[in-house]
Amino acid sequence: MDTKITTKSTDIDKPEVNIMGRPLEYKPIYRKRALEYLKECNDEWEYLTKSEGSKGTVYEIKNKVRLPTLEGFGEYIGVTKISLLRWAERFKDFSHALNKIRQAQAVRLINSGLGGQYDGKMALGLLSANHGIRPDQPETREQSTNITINFVNFTQQGNAVVKEVEKIREME
Repeated sequence: MDTKITTKSTDIDKPEVNIMGRPLEYKPIYRKRALEYLKECNDEWEYLTKSEGSKGTVYEIKNKVRLPTLEGFGEYIGVTKISLLRWAERFKDFSHALNKIRQAQAVRLINSGLGGQYDGKMALGLLSANHGIRPDQPETREQSTNITINFVNFTQQGNAVVKEVEKIREME
């Protein structure tokens, strides 16, 4: 016999869980909660006075990062990442909401990593681990004719690329 307990929160959107912590059922409201979670994932900047002198004030700027993650969303609604992924397999709308979280994370990592707000190595590591983006891999683009062109180093392979593009144009 499964013993049921409910989460301590008074929020009715929280899932019921069994004694092992696994959620009992998916609720369509979780899709909406994913979008709410995304809206709340905004970095905050804190300006601390480091020193004051006759020439002015020196501030230290700290970034409180609130990067959207599946783990963070799971915590937001009181379930594990595994539960989120299982629900995404069964419910397309929910899967779409999780993909929005993943996409927002990738965009933030790229923009903030390039802009210097995030440590570049950390951003690249997360992009590599979570999104398959690696700096050492050549970029591959597929055309509608299923011909793949690899852009490795344009200065060395420029002529070969131009020839491939001309072949594609001739086939169209």
